[in-house]
Amino acid sequence: AENKFSGVLTYNITANCLNSANNSNYGEIWTDYVTVKDTLTFSDKISLPDEAKIDDGKIATADGEVIISFTELQGGEVTSLRIENNNKSITYELKISNPNKDNGKLTAEMAHLALKMEMNTNLLKLEDEFILKDMSVVEAESITNYVEIQPVPIKGNPKDPTNATVVTKPTLDSENFEFTKTADKDSAKAGEEIEYTITFHSNTMVMVE
Repeated sequence: AENKFSGVLTYNITANCLNSANNSNYGEIWTDYVTVKDTLTFSDKISLPDEAKIDDGKIATADGEVIISFTELQGGEVTSLRIENNNKSITYELKISNPNKDNGKLTAEMAHLALKMEMNTNLLKLEDEFILKDMSVVEAESITNYVEIQPVPIKGNPKDPTNATVVTKPTLDSENFEFTKTADKDSAKAGEEIEYTITFHSNTMVMVE
């Protein structure tokens, strides 16, 4: 067997806006934009390949194979993407603006967030002979995601960001290493999805002009 993982991990970052989404001039402060900051940290025996690079808002191998990409940004943009700590962590930042504008003025609250990122785990680098190690060693490894979502209201000061953490662990399945996680369901195998579920809201009740 090859010394690598198998499968694609799909991370869904969902956040429900608690503001009333009506078109009245009165209501809770509408959101101007939302920022998302997510740090992925690999444990000791897992990392990005040595020559991993940032390529057009994605992380790829030296040969251009895509390791991590954003497949749904809801009209937003990647404002920062960094490979850190000797290929042991990745931090990205996103900005998703409220599209409900007329001549520069907001006309409604923005929709709930529904963002998606994919990681091709077979392109990650593993310690030599990792798959030959005792399962207790394998299952002690992980990928930890810590995500913060910060809504910024059109008026007033933003509240503190909301956050969530997902821990993903490898396991042996049908002679291939895949991942399980401590989150919304028991296991996440190739083609399945991992959820971050976060609620966010703006500041207070005011008149929106």
